[in-house]
Amino acid sequence: MKHVFLLNLLLVSLSGFSQNSLHLAYHDTHTGKSGVLVFQKAMGNFGLEMGLKYHHFSTTYDNQNNLFKDRVQPTTFLRHFGPVLGVNRKFNLSNSSIRPEIFFQTQYLYAGLHNDMYAYWGDAPPPDSRELYIHAVEVFREQHNIENILGVGFDVKLSPRIRYSTRAGIIECMFIGLDDRVLLSMAHDVIWELGLFYSVGVSYDFGSKD
Repeated sequence: MKHVFLLNLLLVSLSGFSQNSLHLAYHDTHTGKSGVLVFQKAMGNFGLEMGLKYHHFSTTYDNQNNLFKDRVQPTTFLRHFGPVLGVNRKFNLSNSSIRPEIFFQTQYLYAGLHNDMYAYWGDAPPPDSRELYIHAVEVFREQHNIENILGVGFDVKLSPRIRYSTRAGIIECMFIGLDDRVLLSMAHDVIWELGLFYSVGVSYDFGSKD
């Protein structure tokens, strides 16, 4: 009974210093572009984030020396969605509506790869002798795509309850359960790539104690 009382006291204390918000954002990550809706719970200057993203796929021809960059393609409607989890630390500035922050976020998506390329076919006969290419499209089976993001950002108060925010950071991408055709040229079953992250969004605060 004593433990239940202490737990209730802790929850009441946290709620007294907490602020909830909904955050809608556009994300540009290593695997592609996405729209994200996140519930944020702030306790003092620390915050927890939990939400859902919708992955938008658009064909890319240049992988910029990365096998997976912008090539992750869901094969069904439900596989466009994936969970988002994160934490953040805000810094309040005196007499300013701007709050800098540092954050860590993990995003997950179960989707395959889409490879749209021009493959070397051969040389034209003399006297032309130019290299000839054919257009090739390959779709690989679903895999686990995990992006761990560490970055910085800031938000700005636009009204008592609405804030604009932007973030940037570095992504450590992990790809698990790759198609056998991809693994033929790989030394490991789990592949890592580094990438960049950028986002812009707006938040609506509710339940504020200010």
